[in-house]
Amino acid sequence: MGNLLIQELKTPMPDEQIITCLFQALLIKLLKSSESKKGLSRQFDIAISFRELLYKNYLEQYSISDYARLLNISPNYLNRCIQNVWNKSARQCMQEFIITQSQKYLQDVSLSVSDIAYHLNFNDPSYFGRLFKKVMGISPQQYRSKLMHDVSG
Repeated sequence: MGNLLIQELKTPMPDEQIITCLFQALLIKLLKSSESKKGLSRQFDIAISFRELLYKNYLEQYSISDYARLLNISPNYLNRCIQNVWNKSARQCMQEFIITQSQKYLQDVSLSVSDIAYHLNFNDPSYFGRLFKKVMGISPQQYRSKLMHDVSG
């Protein structure tokens, strides 16, 4: 549409009516585009706010409903925002974030994997191990061994 407007403007005798119609159509298209991006922008803001809350509160073991309530939105809308922005569920984001945090703790060899699991509010260290392996592809023990090998080698 923009190209048609430019072509018409470059003609030796531009038609004012055509230019006006093309310009109006271009403005309408731009307005509609910005409205659709505004919705995505809101979803992006919510996704970022969720990450900030997660960073501040991950040790309190909040549920998706708790985070949605803190953001004054429904859990379904929170999930939809996270899905649209990062292409994963809010639960997946939480799990990945907690596993990333656990990697810091695994560097401290004075802490057992069970201690780390309990510190991160897992009631069952074996569930923590399964989740870690699901996210990272290796167990927490294997991750720690690899870290120690990389440091010593």
